[in-house]
Amino acid sequence: MDLALDALGEPTRRRILELLAAGGEQPVGAVVEALRADAQISQPAISQHLRVLRDAGLVTVRAAGARRFYALDTAGLEAAQDWFTRLARAAREAVTSRAVDPAAVPVDPAAVPVEPVESAACDADPLGQFVQPLDALATEIARGRRARRSAPVAEPAPRPAERPGA
Repeated sequence: MDLALDALGEPTRRRILELLAAGGEQPVGAVVEALRADAQISQPAISQHLRVLRDAGLVTVRAAGARRFYALDTAGLEAAQDWFTRLARAAREAVTSRAVDPAAVPVDPAAVPVEPVESAACDADPLGQFVQPLDALATEIARGRRARRSAPVAEPAPRPAERPGA
């Protein structure tokens, strides 16, 4: 399950899953062309994303000669969906267990602060609360790359002089 969640944390991989869901089994070339229409991304990078999705159990690959065809792996997707469903159910139960019983409210309701119950939001899209852009991570990665590029290059240590007669 951790591999699947890690794989879903990358927007490009989520886009690949959406493409495969809409078009069914597709060759790598079709996935590459569709993703290049959205953003500049190399074919090796897309192949790496597909490998991560395959290792996570979210897609399957079928070889036909020199071509590779990718499709969604329903078993992996259903396992992830079951986990999210259990999580959403537990969150709804936690929210409803904290809800205030109207009979227990004192005469002056302003005297007791009550947290709003947002069960309608959970019912509308139980996975919506987990969709979050990873902009901060991308920023940190870019900062690290920039720091490595601008760091002074260290000179290699001088080799010790060779011993005579050796």
